Amino acid sequence: MRGTTHRTLHVAGLDRTYIVYLPDVDPRTPIPLVFVHHGYTMSAQNMYDLTGYPALADSEHIAVVFPDGQAGPSSLGAPWNVGSDVCPSTVGPPPDATGDDFAFLDAMKADVAQDQCLDLAHVFLTGCSMGGYFAHHAGCMRPDIRGVAPHSGGTHSLDACTNAKEPIIIFHGTTDPVVPDGCDDP
Repeated sequence: MRGTTHRTLHVAGLDRTYIVYLPDVDPRTPIPLVFVHHGYTMSAQNMYDLTGYPALADSEHIAVVFPDGQAGPSSLGAPWNVGSDVCPSTVGPPPDATGDDFAFLDAMKADVAQDQCLDLAHVFLTGCSMGGYFAHHAGCMRPDIRGVAPHSGGTHSLDACTNAKEPIIIFHGTTDPVVPDGCDDP
C-alpha cells in the first residue's frame, strides 16, 4: 500500500488509530521509519497536514506514521503515556495517559512492516508539545529508537534514562506560554 492510509489496531485493550504514509519505493527496499506524535487536543491528521512529512517521505524515501493519542483525535483526554520525572508545564504536570504507548509503537511498526521493508536500525520519533514529551520519553527508555527530535515538549531528567546514548535534538522557543523552555535549568 503506497501513499496515505488510515489504520486501526487493537492494542492493550484499546482501539488505536493512526495514519501511515509510504513513498513510492519498492516494498522490498529497507527504508527508515519516523513516528510523528501530536500535541494535546490535536490529532494525527493535524500533524499530517502541518508538518510536510509526506513530501519529505517521497524525497528521502522514509516511512512516516502519525499516531492518534489514547483518548482519540482532537480530544481533551491525555494523549500519551509520557512517563514520570518530567518537566512540568506552567499549569502543572502533564496529563499522563494510562495505556501502553510502547506496545502501540511496536504494533504500528509491525503493521507497517507488512507493507514495506523497514530499516529497523533507523527508527526515529518526533512530536510537538505533548507529543514532544512522549518522543523524549520513548528515546529515553527504548533502545530500538535511533534518535528523537521533540519540539516544544517537556523533557525528562536524563539521569533517569535507561537509554541515554540516543541522539536527541530539542527545539523549543522562549515564548511558549505552557511548557517552559529551560525547565529547571538555571
